[in-house]
Amino acid sequence: MKRAVLFCNGEVSDLSFHRKLILDDDLLIAVDGGAKHLYDLNLVPDIILGDFDSIPPDILESFQKNKTECISFPRDKDYIDLVLAVEEARSRGCKQILILGAFGGKRVDMFMANLMAISRYDGCDIVMKNEYSEARLASAGKITEIKGCEGDYVSLIPLDEKVETEDSVGLKYPLKDLVFHFGESLGVSNELTEKKASLTVKSGKAMIIRQKRS
Repeated sequence: MKRAVLFCNGEVSDLSFHRKLILDDDLLIAVDGGAKHLYDLNLVPDIILGDFDSIPPDILESFQKNKTECISFPRDKDYIDLVLAVEEARSRGCKQILILGAFGGKRVDMFMANLMAISRYDGCDIVMKNEYSEARLASAGKITEIKGCEGDYVSLIPLDEKVETEDSVGLKYPLKDLVFHFGESLGVSNELTEKKASLTVKSGKAMIIRQKRS
């Protein structure tokens, strides 16, 4: 299954961690200023996409010389660059998408927009990740797997007015036949009891966030 790796313009503090996540046959997409992270990793993106308001001109020129495909959009647009990048990856047949560099930074609004952007893609396996956290969508009728270390926090954040769970495996507090309401904190700070857990949502959509314990 073809996978795309998208680098956004958020924080990337541990370069070695992020480098280990990238496979040789990944489609690498730099989401505007996220090109800086690929430059620091000595990797050449297949595509640079965005309105080019946050990528240094010298880095853009360097990648253009390496024949990186550039897709530009006007600064005044209806969608954030990450959504445009996800759409581009999907149009090229990518069913798996790993998003890096989307956490942290000075723009809390952009972090929230990035996080919520992945909630619209039910038919795609999208994970947003850094060395401390990962976020993925859990939607009705699908088994969602969470991998990490024993003791890691796992939080279920409802995205619909009501989210009903069917069952779970590998969590300290079982999520069997429970109801979570939008805006409630009931699903926060569960814990992994083994390296891999899973849960099934019966109805509604939720964001599942795994947070490294230490």
